[in-house]
Amino acid sequence: MAFVQARFSKFFVFNPRLYGLREENDHEKIMYYFGDTEIAEQMMQVGFCEALNHIPKTFTESPTQSCSTSKHRYTLLNPELGWWMVMVTEYPKIVNIKSNPDKTQKPIESIEYLSTGLDDLPMDAIITQIYKEFVLFNGNFEYVREQYSEKKMREIFTNAFPPLIENLKHELYNINTSLEGVSFLPVDKNVYLRIQSFVNYCENSFESICYSAFFFQKYLVWSGMDQSTMRSLYHWLFTHFDFNGKGYLLGPENVNADDSLITYNSPLIHLNNGKVYNLVIFQLLSCTTLFIVETRVAQKLAFYQSLSRLITNHVDFLARILGEHARKISTSKEFQFLYFNNMNLALKSSLPFETLPQALVEVLNRIHADFERDLVDEVLVGTYANGWVVGRKSDQREYYIVFDQQSSNLLEINDEVKKLSSAYFRDIFID
Repeated sequence: MAFVQARFSKFFVFNPRLYGLREENDHEKIMYYFGDTEIAEQMMQVGFCEALNHIPKTFTESPTQSCSTSKHRYTLLNPELGWWMVMVTEYPKIVNIKSNPDKTQKPIESIEYLSTGLDDLPMDAIITQIYKEFVLFNGNFEYVREQYSEKKMREIFTNAFPPLIENLKHELYNINTSLEGVSFLPVDKNVYLRIQSFVNYCENSFESICYSAFFFQKYLVWSGMDQSTMRSLYHWLFTHFDFNGKGYLLGPENVNADDSLITYNSPLIHLNNGKVYNLVIFQLLSCTTLFIVETRVAQKLAFYQSLSRLITNHVDFLARILGEHARKISTSKEFQFLYFNNMNLALKSSLPFETLPQALVEVLNRIHADFERDLVDEVLVGTYANGWVVGRKSDQREYYIVFDQQSSNLLEINDEVKKLSSAYFRDIFID
C-alpha cells in the first residue's frame, strides 16, 4: 500500500465571450492549456467548466468557484469579464498492489481516491496568486488583449504561464498558502532607521528609482510598496530565486563587460497605478535590494554600475548588524505555532508543513476557514494522535499552536495556552 499526495493535473485559461463564437472555431476560446495534448480532451474539459457556470445560474448569480469529481477537484476563477482560469488537482490516493493469481499477468492495482486535503481557501489562494503574478508582469487580460494582436496575446500567455504553474507541482495546499503572509525580520528602531536611511540614499541618488524593498536572507526588512504589490512580489521572489547569488539577479549579466555584449534581464512590471516599470534586484552578503525603476534606465549600463558601487559600499555594515538580529530569532521547542497579522501581512511560523501529518494540516485549514467565515474566534481541537491544536483570532490577527502532549487534557491545554499567550502574544491579544 502506498499513499500518494494530491497532484496538480491541469491548468487552462479560456474566454467564451469573445473567442470561438462559431462551431467551426469553437476551440479558439482556449487561450492557454496545460495538461492535455489532444484538442478533443481540452474542449471536453472547457465544456465541462462552461456547464458548471451555466447550470447554477438558475439558482444564483454567483459564479461557480469549485467542483469535485470522484478523482479531481476543479478550482475556477473569473477574474475579469468573460475570462476564466481553471486549475485541476488530483485528489490524494491510496494505491494497493496485489499479486495476480495468473502469474503470467501483471499485479492487480487498485486505487482509492481520498476527497480530503484540498480545502477551498488554499486552492482559491493558489489560483488567485497565479493571476496576480501574471498581471504583475504582463498587465491584466484585457490590457493584453487591447495592446496586442490575438496571435501575440496567445504567445504572451504561452510564455508567461509555464513559470507560474511550474510551482504548482510542489505547492503545499495548506493554511500557509491561504494566508499569503510575508516573513519580516524583527529589528530594533535604530537598525530599522539605518535600513530606511540606506534605501532613501539610493532613491535620492537615482531619481529613476521609484520604489524599493530590502530583504535579509528571506526576511523582508523594509518596503516602500503597497501591500498588494509586495505580497505578490514576495511570493514570486521566493519561488523563483534561491537568493544565494552575488550581484544582479535581475539586471545586466555582467556590469564589467562591454556594453555592446551585455544582455539585460530586468522584466517589465505593471503596478496598480497603471504605469509600467522595470524590476531590478541586487544581492550581496545575504542582503537583497529590490528596485522598481523607470524604463528609460533599464538598458543603461552606467546606471547599473553606479548603483552597484553604491550598494557595495554600504552592504557590508548592514549585513553584519542584520546577521546579529537574525541569529536572535528563536522558536520555543515546547510548542509549534503560526502567527499571522492581516493588517501588515506579517507571518511567523515554526510549523514544519513539509512533514506535518495530513490530518493535522486539514485541521488547521478548517479552523482558518471558520475564522474567515467569522463562525468562531477560538478553537481547541484534540487530534488523531492525542495531541492538541489551538486557534485564536482577534480582529485581523490570528495564531495557531500545536501541542504534542498526549497526556494533557482540555483544562491543562487551556491553561498552557494562557501562559503562552501572556509570554509571547501579550501585546497582540487582549482577553
